[in-house]
Amino acid sequence: MALSLNEDLVRLISDEVLRQFEGSVDSINSTPPTISPATQSTGQPATGAFGCPSPRRPAESRVLTSSLVPNGIPVGVSVRHLHLCRADCDALFGPDYELRKLNDLYQHGQYACEETVAVVGPKGLLNSVRILGPLRNKTQVEVARTDAIRLDCLPPILLSVNEGRAFPVGLVGPRGTVTLDSALIRARRHIHISVDEAASLGLRDGDEVDVKVPGGQGLIFCNTRIRAHRDFRAEMHIDTDEGNAAGICCGQPAFIVDNSAAAHGRCTLCAV
Repeated sequence: MALSLNEDLVRLISDEVLRQFEGSVDSINSTPPTISPATQSTGQPATGAFGCPSPRRPAESRVLTSSLVPNGIPVGVSVRHLHLCRADCDALFGPDYELRKLNDLYQHGQYACEETVAVVGPKGLLNSVRILGPLRNKTQVEVARTDAIRLDCLPPILLSVNEGRAFPVGLVGPRGTVTLDSALIRARRHIHISVDEAASLGLRDGDEVDVKVPGGQGLIFCNTRIRAHRDFRAEMHIDTDEGNAAGICCGQPAFIVDNSAAAHGRCTLCAV
């Protein structure tokens, strides 16, 4: 059965809307929209329906810079990997086993190890997953969504296993196996940055920002967490799915978007 509109109700709502915006509507009806030189090619007006600036295209978004962070933040694309605690390392490789460094990572004191393990999900397996050192208090396995599909599961998006309940997972090493109730996550995208660098951008630990990655497949990554510490070096971490979506190469610069109302010339009502 087709639905019919209540014409009286529609007329009542229309009259009330026109009453509230009478001044603005009259102005729009009497004044042709102004087309700025920058938008003449697309024919899009420079202002919205009620005189507020139209949303900026991502390429036009202003970004945060400072003397400490003048050229953006390098991006690190993280392939699936894991961090082990002492007990799980012993179970997988033998008592008191010492992981062997393969190469240093960008963050001070962090390194990739020569050792790998197999990660086992409900109905799938990921072979040769790299261990990162040094050892931690809790074992944590980080995968992208594509990896999770191969494992036939959908782990939560967390900064770490300390932030919430992770997904169960199994690990297979050369000397044994472990089954963990809460260790598998999809790592939340985040930015490592020193406290001084963060302060120079008006940011602090725990803030969430939007980050623009320029290029032919450029994207803006929303809800990126700031992780500020005195020992950190500025670097954004995303997973392989996110990196491939934007065509990112490791080391490519990304830029934190200035989302303040003043930066976009928006009124307070629109800055939501």
